[in-house]
Amino acid sequence: MTYDFDMMVNDYLKYNPHFSRSTVKNIQWITRNIKPFLPQDVRMIKSDHLNSWYAANRTKGLTSSTLRLMVTMVKRIFSRSVSMGYLHRNPSDSLVHSYSHGNFRRMLIPDEVLWKIVQAAKCSCRDYAMMLLLYECGLRSGELRTIDKEDFDQQQKLLMVNSRSNRGRRIPLSTECCTALCYYLDSRRDTYRQLLLSQKGDPLSDHVVPSVIRKYARLAGVDVRVNAYDYRVALVVRLFESGISIIRIGMFLGYSTLEGLFKNLQFSKPIY
Repeated sequence: MTYDFDMMVNDYLKYNPHFSRSTVKNIQWITRNIKPFLPQDVRMIKSDHLNSWYAANRTKGLTSSTLRLMVTMVKRIFSRSVSMGYLHRNPSDSLVHSYSHGNFRRMLIPDEVLWKIVQAAKCSCRDYAMMLLLYECGLRSGELRTIDKEDFDQQQKLLMVNSRSNRGRRIPLSTECCTALCYYLDSRRDTYRQLLLSQKGDPLSDHVVPSVIRKYARLAGVDVRVNAYDYRVALVVRLFESGISIIRIGMFLGYSTLEGLFKNLQFSKPIY
């Protein structure tokens, strides 16, 4: 007899008769949502099936709390089946919700997808310079808003960035990034000291950087949520794969301790 996912869910509900009607409805909805991604026999389920299910739901615009609820319920259902001996291993161990303020691991977005978004911003000199700074320097959104024009050294192609630990660091820039910044600065006719301004000519607010990333992600045809931190994580991977030590990577990104680097830059398998 094939032990399918419906039987697994029914066993889980029988084990928890105290569940409210709304909780049971949520579990039934999750069951209908996940079944198209799973083989009929649950013993054949692998972590790749569950990761594909999570990635598909992540692109539907569901809220972070909904995704967290779905992941939690699925993990509990599989844990119950393992404890009852129906499964020898738990395929949901690698299933981790990625947007919950550091309590869960992030999903790694491939570098070519992030670069595709950068290329889509070429239609605007300010936005292209902003996206290049995110891609090449791994800046936080707050750092991007606080950089001044005097922090940019055009001759030496360096950018001075003040990190959260109040320790300034000098970041080398590519020729393309320097050219984009110079072209943008030459087009400005204001007296603000900030390196980047809003389209209205005011200092950047909190929502400008995320909205710019979303705009060009749509233009590039990228159907996953991307933010500035995804560029930061991707930069760590590129630097580490190029042979740079983790200590130098931490200094480059402005971490005062390696513990801070390991705590904040957690990621799992690629979503593409």
